[in-house]
Amino acid sequence: MQNEIKKVCVIGSGVMGSGIAALIANSSHQVVLLDIADKNSDDPNKIVKNAIENLHKQKPPPLTFPNKAELITIGNLEHNLDLIKECDLVIEVIVKKLEIKHQLYNKIIPYLKKDAIIASNTSTLPLKRLKENLPENIKSRFVITHFFNPPRYMELLELIIDPIVKPEIIDRVSEFLTKTLGKTIVKCNDTPGFIANRVGCFLLELVARKAIAEKLDFVTIDKIFTSCLGLPSTGIFGLYDLIGHDVMKLISSSLLASLPSDDAYHKIYVNTPPLDKMIEQKLIGRKGGGGFYRLSVVNGKKTKEVINIGDLSYKPVGRTDISFTNFDELLASNSVYGKFFNEIITEFYLYLASLVPSVTDNIYDIDAAMKLGYSWKYGPFELLTSQAKNGWDLIVKNANSIPPYLANKEYQKIDKQKFNAHKDILKESKIVLENDSAKLVDYQDNLVFVITTKMNCLNHDVFYLLQESATKAEEQGKHIYIYIYIRKVIISQLGQI
Repeated sequence: MQNEIKKVCVIGSGVMGSGIAALIANSSHQVVLLDIADKNSDDPNKIVKNAIENLHKQKPPPLTFPNKAELITIGNLEHNLDLIKECDLVIEVIVKKLEIKHQLYNKIIPYLKKDAIIASNTSTLPLKRLKENLPENIKSRFVITHFFNPPRYMELLELIIDPIVKPEIIDRVSEFLTKTLGKTIVKCNDTPGFIANRVGCFLLELVARKAIAEKLDFVTIDKIFTSCLGLPSTGIFGLYDLIGHDVMKLISSSLLASLPSDDAYHKIYVNTPPLDKMIEQKLIGRKGGGGFYRLSVVNGKKTKEVINIGDLSYKPVGRTDISFTNFDELLASNSVYGKFFNEIITEFYLYLASLVPSVTDNIYDIDAAMKLGYSWKYGPFELLTSQAKNGWDLIVKNANSIPPYLANKEYQKIDKQKFNAHKDILKESKIVLENDSAKLVDYQDNLVFVITTKMNCLNHDVFYLLQESATKAEEQGKHIYIYIYIRKVIISQLGQI
């Protein structure tokens, strides 16, 4: 592809910024990582150096191999802006304050290549506001690329564009994000919170605030969500703790400030004093002294505890038995929790349906965002359609009013645009070496080793061809990339095969 992205600049070396830089370095691309100059040190690059050091300490590791960090060039925004001139893509990952972002954009614009793409990693600020007062030639190549944390391991990327962005810019950045970084792109309209955070945070706030008001057991609710609805083991309250109660408050406050007054988020975000009291007492989740849950050590043994929301004391999490094992049984139950979930599910799905087409053009993108961004087993629409016999009938029956999307009752064709690395590489490459179990191919001037056995089983032929491939790579002075169907493993240097 002409004008492909070869070198990237990431501005902001926090956990997310350095994680994105590591992800790009893992793909053997050169990265420039910039941050503010450290005024309290003799070394102005100390902030970025510390970020690189932290990459080697984090678990799970952001880098595929420690020496991938050598592909990251560090600098600061006072002395090293010239480094931006070589970059095809500049990703801004700084504090979520509009004024500070605008100051940064004005500072870096003189150093941009004429065809460089600018992207912001914001998850809360609208694209329209980010582009305010920027030159027209910058607006046409400015997008939002919302990575999820940790960037190396989360497949979802929300891409926000507008009609001003040139098609060739969209193609270039999409090609890089999918084929180089391995992301699945969900395109979102320029609305508050985009898809994943708008949907996910709505559900978290809805469940938490309603459960507290009705004095229900958090452990039971989480068990129902994981066993009957396919949510990951964190459930609702564990995820609330993982995000952080203080962060949840900031996200919801930002959304409420941007959403119209008739949006249902305003309705469900009821005043809940115990949540405010938890924040006051620093019970903000895993990074604080605890949240809805905490781990305590008694006699050298770790014990999981759950909060008593009345006095904010903790007790050990006991065994919880529920009388339903699937979604249908839950919806049919007249128990306290059956009624609670009927109300939650009705409210949640009516909200989801109201987001089409304002937030996204189709329900498939909502399902994809929640599966890839929140690790749900099923997307919400997939769940209600495949796991409940009469789910939609129940929603309609319980609803006071029906969103237009549900009222239309029309089916849409699903357009799956996800890049399949295995199939695309075999289709678009030239065979260099081959036997019955594997191939070495030339893909865009890269040597790629592809295992072709059923379920990627390793046998004699695979290792034999891999040895031959190593010799071939050494002769050509190239690295070898090993692609395994579904999951990609990158081997960075010949000596590490």
